[in-house]
Amino acid sequence: MKLSALFYLVVLFVLLNICDVITTIFILPGESNPIYLLTNSFITIVFLKILIVVTICWMFYNNKFKNTRWYFLFISVLVYGTLALFLAQLINISAIQHPFVIQQASEATVTQKISSYATFMGILYAFPILFSYICFVIYDLTFKDVEFKK
Repeated sequence: MKLSALFYLVVLFVLLNICDVITTIFILPGESNPIYLLTNSFITIVFLKILIVVTICWMFYNNKFKNTRWYFLFISVLVYGTLALFLAQLINISAIQHPFVIQQASEATVTQKISSYATFMGILYAFPILFSYICFVIYDLTFKDVEFKK
């Protein structure tokens, strides 16, 4: 297997997920992950993270995609997911260093926590993937109709 940029992206994604699990342990009272809030179970978050990481690694290892759009979507999920995890780590580490932040977050309602989490994930993750994918589909559909200068 060739060590490509995609390989390093997958490794970074896996490492950041591990770091996320570790830092989450220290901020559980202020955690805003809806899965944790709805189940009140740290084990559920760990299980879902393992499931996501195993799926990503399996897709990378098999390296078979239905078409270029699915491959583009896979890369987008990895890139934006890695960015979201990195920023989440910065937030978690900052909260660990400043316990009053965890205290304030723990006083927020479940609705407030879910709302802020959804906003964070929507702006940083879901919307960029959606718009990038739309751009790629338009590119893919129109590419054959364009002439390029040689």
